[in-house]
Amino acid sequence: MRAHRHGVAISRLARTLAGALLATVLATSGGATAHAEVLEATCTGTSTVHYTPGLRLAPRTVDVDGGRQYDCLSATVSSGVSSFALDDVERGCLSAAPSAHVETITWDDGSSSVLSGTVTVVNAAGTTVVTKTGTVTAGRFLGAAVLQVNTGPTISGLLDCLTTTGLTTITETTVLEITSL
Repeated sequence: MRAHRHGVAISRLARTLAGALLATVLATSGGATAHAEVLEATCTGTSTVHYTPGLRLAPRTVDVDGGRQYDCLSATVSSGVSSFALDDVERGCLSAAPSAHVETITWDDGSSSVLSGTVTVVNAAGTTVVTKTGTVTAGRFLGAAVLQVNTGPTISGLLDCLTTTGLTTITETTVLEITSL
């Protein structure tokens, strides 16, 4: 009998907690009409980035261009290639100012996506992490959110940063997520 009362008390507590959790989720998600996010594509690959003039230790105005190759997990695309160019951005081997970024990806089925967003660069512990957040502004996945993280070694190019030419090319690993809302 005692075990039964204990089980009833735990059952009531579980129902109360479940109800409170459901109420919290509905309140924070906008209620029953909230839309689920759908991960459209997760891609990994490599980036090759060129700087003109080359990066030095202190930030200076440079032009940036390059391209990426992607291998993707997606119901609609399996790979893509991209190109990008940024003019007059403040970059250095040790620091960089946030900047706008536009990149066009051509997918393996011939369609394309234009990604537009803001880039932030963090250099720490021998690694450069470039993060782009934004949206797909044209083409496949139009309106979807974009998160792209590029990681490259800082130390390997640090000696180039000390030369008069500066660091002119870097290769990075890339992870890209495209999520529709």
